[in-house]
Amino acid sequence: MNTKKKKTLSTKPQPRRLNDCLTVAYRHKAARMLFDECWGEGELVMFIGESGVGKTIFSLQLGDAIARGRPIEGFRMTALRQKTLYVDLKHSDMQIRARYASARGRKFSENLYCESPPVPADLVTWLHATIKAHGYRVVIVDDIFALSRTYTGTRETLTAMRELRRLTRELSISMLVLAGSRKPPKQIVSEADLMSNRILCDAADSIFALGHHPHKPGYRYLIQTRSAMRPVYWTEHNAPVCSLAHRADGMLAFCFDKRFEAKIDPELRDLICNVKSQHDHGATYREIADCLGITYVRAWRLKKLWVPSMEAEYVLDESYDEDLDDFDEAEFTKTEIAEFNTAAAELNAKLDAAENAPIAYTVENTVTHTTEPESPVFDPLAHLKRSWDKNDREIFVETEDERGRPTVWYMPNSKGKFTRYTRSAYGQIGQIVDGPMTQVQF
Repeated sequence: MNTKKKKTLSTKPQPRRLNDCLTVAYRHKAARMLFDECWGEGELVMFIGESGVGKTIFSLQLGDAIARGRPIEGFRMTALRQKTLYVDLKHSDMQIRARYASARGRKFSENLYCESPPVPADLVTWLHATIKAHGYRVVIVDDIFALSRTYTGTRETLTAMRELRRLTRELSISMLVLAGSRKPPKQIVSEADLMSNRILCDAADSIFALGHHPHKPGYRYLIQTRSAMRPVYWTEHNAPVCSLAHRADGMLAFCFDKRFEAKIDPELRDLICNVKSQHDHGATYREIADCLGITYVRAWRLKKLWVPSMEAEYVLDESYDEDLDDFDEAEFTKTEIAEFNTAAAELNAKLDAAENAPIAYTVENTVTHTTEPESPVFDPLAHLKRSWDKNDREIFVETEDERGRPTVWYMPNSKGKFTRYTRSAYGQIGQIVDGPMTQVQF
């Protein structure tokens, strides 16, 4: 009797088709940039350079930028701010504090954290538990050779790099690993400077390096050596050149060449210079805010954005009238304007006295005309042009330039008085007066 053999179904899952992998990939958005072409989300990246070139300073600068969601000037960052962990395997807290002692209270982002594993050999296990517990999205490890137990340490570091790559894929995080190299013999830093540890580069998705500039002492350059997700863009032919210096806020950071300077809107630059000028002349942030029609918090923030290069780019508007019979408001300071108002008040008093003097009559009882100029009729509002500013507030214009913009105008305040505004070289200067003053013709 013939018996048919029953087919047994395999319980093992079958591999996915390649087309299914592509379909899943299309559903996900493209990886966003963390640091221009050098580092994208979900990548394990190596950052190499010789000892003392500034890898730690640059990695902290980059970590602070990612934690704030603000890119380093001139470089692209399409990712939003992310919770960042800086794993320091080399430096103590005292060394970090001494390096940034001149920051004058400037702090890193509250979204940037710093921690070290209790035992460096258990780095991967500790990282896995820490990331799962606190939800870090970006990790910076400084540096991988702290795990070495021998002179080269290739066995320990290669194992750690492969485990970090697995951790990056498992937890969907982004990781930057620092690695020290020897001094480049050919003046251009490369992966070959890692010598026997060059095999570590095979575990990374992208690699970029920082080196001393061969022709400019004190300067560094930044180049890419490989990238698995995108073409290599920064090479030795267009490498960003930078120098290590204290910024205006006292923070130690790298400043890149003019190609990477932030392009600021001219109107915003003029507003920043305006706030800086008024603050240097002793005006408070509230007075500046009332003068410019902004909040005092924004005035404080604009003052923090000022850098000396803005002063060189600021160009005085030459459209104002330069009539010799009228003073140039753009050249007057607050003290000079006050002196001018005092002189005008004294002249008005003299004119009033001349108007109230007894009038002489002739025999024919005719009035003798004096050569003294007649006093202008003072009306606080009638002689001024009524208008509105850009914030729809009622103003009374005394003088205008050839473009029709007010150069001297008055605005009533809540106390029943008027504030006299004058357009100066850096914007508006306000002064509280009893009321509008008629313009005296000399």
